Amino acid sequence: MKEELVHFLLEIVLKMSQSDSNTKVIYPLLQDNLDKVSLNFAELLRHWTKNYFAGES
Repeated sequence: MKEELVHFLLEIVLKMSQSDSNTKVIYPLLQDNLDKVSLNFAELLRHWTKNYFAGES
């Protein structure tokens, strides 16, 4: 399941990049994948962003 969430996270990041974060692109993607948007996904997102941005400073 974690691998599926990582794939979904990467898909969101890619779509955001390709669409300049256009909500008309991002929201339908989230709506179509509500089964993946859960506390587990929120925790994965928090962990990923913390690690990603730790290297930015």
